[in-house]
Amino acid sequence: MTIRSSGRPSIVAMLLVFSVSSLVACTKDPLAPSPGPQVSAPPAERSCPRVAESTVTGTIADPALDEISGVVVGHRMDGFLWVVEDSGNDASVYALEPSGEVVAEVMVDGATNEDWEDLAWANGRLWVGDIGDNERDRSVIHTYSFPEPSDRSVTSVHATIVRLRYEDGPHDAEAMFVDPRDEHLYVIEKQLTQPESAVYAVPVREVRPGEVGVLRLVARVPLSIVTAADLGPAGIVVRNYLAALVFPWSDDRTVVSTLEGKSCPVSLGSSEAIAQTLDGRALYSISEGIGPPIRYVEL
Repeated sequence: MTIRSSGRPSIVAMLLVFSVSSLVACTKDPLAPSPGPQVSAPPAERSCPRVAESTVTGTIADPALDEISGVVVGHRMDGFLWVVEDSGNDASVYALEPSGEVVAEVMVDGATNEDWEDLAWANGRLWVGDIGDNERDRSVIHTYSFPEPSDRSVTSVHATIVRLRYEDGPHDAEAMFVDPRDEHLYVIEKQLTQPESAVYAVPVREVRPGEVGVLRLVARVPLSIVTAADLGPAGIVVRNYLAALVFPWSDDRTVVSTLEGKSCPVSLGSSEAIAQTLDGRALYSISEGIGPPIRYVEL
């Protein structure tokens, strides 16, 4: 959950203390089979491409959507953006035009929005990350997954709930993505005091009903106060309030070796949530607040 009022200036000040490391180019190839989060040899050296300045495709006019914390580009509803809101809001996902117009609200039956912080897509399903934990006192966090609605007439969905815990105790987190090749789910902690943030993974398809899956440390990224992440054709994109980085796919196309490789900065301005387009050639980013702009940049 984003720290509000007097808490946010201190977070932004911390961001200015840490230097943002490297980030590399995007690829346009489809994802290849992944062996999971095993540590791999570092990829060959690559160079970063020149990236254009971002533009604004629209503004979210609905004042009720003032705490957007996660975004993903629709696959079945191509051309739309799916978003979720932070804690204290309805357990719903919303479909938006890139112009900012809300075209659908879909209730997630049986879900509770304790602290929804990110949204992912994998194998035809949307994944909601109820992973926020400002006080670091949640022994178990949750994800909700369900088939992506195919049109704007859908008003509710039934979700599969996966309960998770960290191997080393609670962490606050706002960034999550799912590798569609093997359904490993990745969470990046919201590290406030160090220039690197830990990345945890769990094979969610192996977590049986009634069990609690264990998120295990698999990598680190050179960025603090991470607020969002997304996996797609360009590689893996990670951002905090002030900076966004793209990690292009490594030679073996695994998540761990990709995150351990070089990264390339992207000009997206101050924002929070982030998503790749379906072809990996551009990014969308949205911030919290009333009437936030939807930013777009080509890679």
